[in-house]
Amino acid sequence: MTMYKRLMILLCAACLGACGGDDDGSIPNKSADAGKNSPDSVAATCTTTCSGCCQNGSCEPGGATTACGVGGEVCAVCSAGEVCEDGKCRPAACTTGCKDGAGTCQPGNDDAACGKDGDPCTSCKTGETCTAGVCVATCSHVTCPSGCCEPDGTCAQGTSGISCGSGGGPCQTCASQEQCLAGQCVKQQDCSQCQGCCLNGNQCMPGSTPSACGAGGAACKTCQQGESCVNGQCQAVNCDLSNCQDGCCTANNQCIPFVQQSLSVCGKNAAACNVCGPSDKTCQQGTCVQDQPCLTYCKQGCCTPQGQCLDFTQQDKSSCGVGGQCKSCGALSCVNGKCVQDPAWEVWIESAVIAPKKPDGSEWDSTWLTNPLPDPYVTIALGGSTFVQSWTKTIDNTLTPAWNEKVKVWAESELTAKGLMLSLRDSEGLGVFETIATCSTAVTATTLAAGGHTIAKCGQSVTSLKVKFVKQ
Repeated sequence: MTMYKRLMILLCAACLGACGGDDDGSIPNKSADAGKNSPDSVAATCTTTCSGCCQNGSCEPGGATTACGVGGEVCAVCSAGEVCEDGKCRPAACTTGCKDGAGTCQPGNDDAACGKDGDPCTSCKTGETCTAGVCVATCSHVTCPSGCCEPDGTCAQGTSGISCGSGGGPCQTCASQEQCLAGQCVKQQDCSQCQGCCLNGNQCMPGSTPSACGAGGAACKTCQQGESCVNGQCQAVNCDLSNCQDGCCTANNQCIPFVQQSLSVCGKNAAACNVCGPSDKTCQQGTCVQDQPCLTYCKQGCCTPQGQCLDFTQQDKSSCGVGGQCKSCGALSCVNGKCVQDPAWEVWIESAVIAPKKPDGSEWDSTWLTNPLPDPYVTIALGGSTFVQSWTKTIDNTLTPAWNEKVKVWAESELTAKGLMLSLRDSEGLGVFETIATCSTAVTATTLAAGGHTIAKCGQSVTSLKVKFVKQ
């Protein structure tokens, strides 16, 4: 065999080997392996073994917008504005606006598509506008914050006897012996024993509203925008579930509890206060009510025979209950909708610690003829009362008075329902006084069982005020 032929045979053998030939130079029959690695067979394997989705025969996790799916299905590519959730392309999360009927997130500030927090969009009714994602009437606590709303929807100043009110509530007509002051119909009374605040130097006010805020007979103050009146003091507070579960929140973070709500200010669970619709008859426990029976919405109170829902703060021993018809407790007392035994408790004022100077740095008393230290005594009342119900003796010239004095006896139901309002005063003699500090404190069954409570801070000038409870 010539060298040329041998060379050609070697080249052919090498070529057949590279092309899948057998060692003997023949071309093998691959029919038994045909289709093993074809695209169709790869795809079939992916669909049966892939927990995500299949893309070009490859198993993908299925959580990406470019490859979304589960159970071995063909991966989908999500559209703009969509996300892949649980293997499905869904509209992106809507956290600031509202979702329309197609699930698309809208800004939520349009009258035809109003809403917030990703809730379904609503269309505002005639006479309503979309404000901060809520449909509100033309006249409401949002559009008429310093006045009151007339029946025709106009906003009145709220300062006259025939149109008195504030905060966008309904206007009231004051009785003949009343006058309209700071948006409230009040009787004329002086400030000599005023537990609230003194308006214009001669009118005692409750002192619990932003337009007339104060306590201890001090001059009423007008709270600034964004402040609420808390325990007679203007405070910038947040309105949330921690302090307004049984009420709704206004735009300036004021909590409106059930007992103060109306058709123009209605809501619950610290949600934004709403304005009820024209077909609604009343606002009951934060719900705009048309003609529903009382039992369908009165879950934190009881229903009177007339169909009125009484929440716990409105109940007494003659009308008590929860989630049903009101009933009489007889000799027992009503506490949070339940008829219970009602023991009496003595309330003692023990001691206090007063700051050396007034908040402005001046002495408590003039140093010209008297000792500069205060002559303190404490007045006491149930929470919400505008009148002093008892007081301690006066101790002259001290910053650490120790009275250890029983001042009042109250039923447990009264203490736990209303708490205490305490005012520490500096006596100037002849019935004249200066308020050192005023504060309120809740009273619970646990507090009573402990036998006492120390108020760590009362106002700006008292760092400790000790109260003792003794069961009779």
